[in-house]
Amino acid sequence: MTPQLDNFLCSSLLLFIQHEVLRQGWAYSNQSSLFYPDTNEIQGLYTYTSPYRPLVNDVSISGANVMSGVFVNGNFTTIGSSGLYCINHSQGSVTFTAPVNGTISGNFAVAEYNSWISDSSDYHTIFTTKYSSNPQYAEVATGLQVEEKTFPAIILVPKVQELLPLCFGGLDNNSLRVRCIVITDSAFSRVAVMNILKNLKLKQLPLVLSTPFDYLGNATGTQPYNYTGLPFNTSQVPLIMSAKAAQIPESDSFLDATKQFGMVDMEISTFTSHQ
Repeated sequence: MTPQLDNFLCSSLLLFIQHEVLRQGWAYSNQSSLFYPDTNEIQGLYTYTSPYRPLVNDVSISGANVMSGVFVNGNFTTIGSSGLYCINHSQGSVTFTAPVNGTISGNFAVAEYNSWISDSSDYHTIFTTKYSSNPQYAEVATGLQVEEKTFPAIILVPKVQELLPLCFGGLDNNSLRVRCIVITDSAFSRVAVMNILKNLKLKQLPLVLSTPFDYLGNATGTQPYNYTGLPFNTSQVPLIMSAKAAQIPESDSFLDATKQFGMVDMEISTFTSHQ
C-alpha cells in the first residue's frame, strides 16, 4: 500500500507541531551527557542511549544545539566514521556497527515535549500507558531504554476521516480530525503548550514530501534536518480549520499528582477533486 493523502497529513502535522512548539515556546534546553549501552542488540548493531529523550534535530531552531556527532573517548565522531552508523534524535540514541570500548558522550538540545502518532485508544494512552519523566538533568548513570516513552508529551491520534462535498464540478473537502493528547508535569506547561496548539487554527499545514531520515527515524547521513527547508507539496494546501483545547479532568479512580492532561481536537481540510 502506497501512502495516501491522510498519511501525509498525519506525518506532516506531527512535524509541524514539533517545529512550532520548539520555535514559539523555546521548549528545549541544551545539555550534555554520557551514552550508555542499550540492552537490545538490533540487526548486529550496537545502540547507546542518553538519559534524555527526545533530542532536538531541527537546525532551524535558533539556539538549539543539534547533535551531529558524538565524542568517542574524547574524539569527535560523525556518522560514517569510526563505526558510527546513525543518530536517532527522537530516541536519544546513537548506533555503532561494533561495540565501543570506552566512553561515548555528546552535547545536544533536549526537547521539552516528546511527540508521536498513536493508534491506541484515548483511555489506554492516558490511563494505562507507563511514561518515564524526562529529567532536567542526568539523575542516574544510565540511559533510557529504546522502548520507553517519556513525558511531557503530545500524542496525535487520528479520529475521523471524511470526504465532504464542497461545490459543483467535483471539488471535495477531504476532512481529517486529529486529537492531540497533551501530558505535562505542571498546569503552567499544559496551558502554555495548548495555547500554541489552539493558535494553529486557520494556519496552512505544509505537506512534507520527504525527510533525511530512514523509515525508523534514523539520521544515517550528514545532511541536517531543517524543517523550513524540507521539500513541500505546493499543489495541495491543507488548512487547519479548527483547533479546540480542553483540560482532561482526573476522576476519583485515577489521580496522578505528577501529571496534567489536556487535549486539542483539530480538523484539517484539503480541497481535492474526485479520483
